Amino acid sequence: MQHEPIDLQNLVRRLARLERQNLKLKHLWGATVLLVVALGLMGQSPPTNMPKIIEAERFTVRDANGMPRASWGIGPTGALVLGMNDKDGKTRITLGVEPDGSPSLDLRGKDGRRRLIMFVKGDDRPELILFDDREKRRVGLIIDSKASSAGLLLSDTAERKRASVFIGDDGVVGFTLLNTQGNPLILMGESKTGPLLSMSDSKGNARVGLGLLSVGPTLRLWDEKGGLVRSIP
Repeated sequence: MQHEPIDLQNLVRRLARLERQNLKLKHLWGATVLLVVALGLMGQSPPTNMPKIIEAERFTVRDANGMPRASWGIGPTGALVLGMNDKDGKTRITLGVEPDGSPSLDLRGKDGRRRLIMFVKGDDRPELILFDDREKRRVGLIIDSKASSAGLLLSDTAERKRASVFIGDDGVVGFTLLNTQGNPLILMGESKTGPLLSMSDSKGNARVGLGLLSVGPTLRLWDEKGGLVRSIP
């Protein structure tokens, strides 16, 4: 029985394309920032006749020492922001809704630096990002419905993406290691035709491809321009 030849290079390119296009963390470095305002409500006795409606652009809650501990209001960009501070007045939690309806949650450490943010973009794409103690993005989780993929991203201290794990709605799964220029060096994947391993040069050009496909094990060697040098079988 004869089988149609499997294009191993095409499978490698498909996985690499999914890696490049689908898992890009954008948005967020200038996300919602808490603005503390001067109106204090803490410590006041409630009036006998509680008003049914209170209208204002911003509210601030202060503790017994006058330290602002929470703020709720409309920011300069039109976002609705709820912020909570520690006893020293440092912002620790910020919850916001952008004018386009995108919600976000921002968590900060004792030093006031952002350590975690999660948000849903206007196109309903959820993302979660973890920061190190220098506020550098190190870990990201994303589900991209438009690109039909979900993935985990790992970055170095310069916020350069160095590794990723992703899965497409069509069942394609991939694990990628990248160099400091963002080019994939090693790509391991699994598709409906079988598992494969690809090794690339520093420019991201696939040079070695090994697959255990439906027709059996296959090895391909390519030159830097993508030309086939050797094929087994």
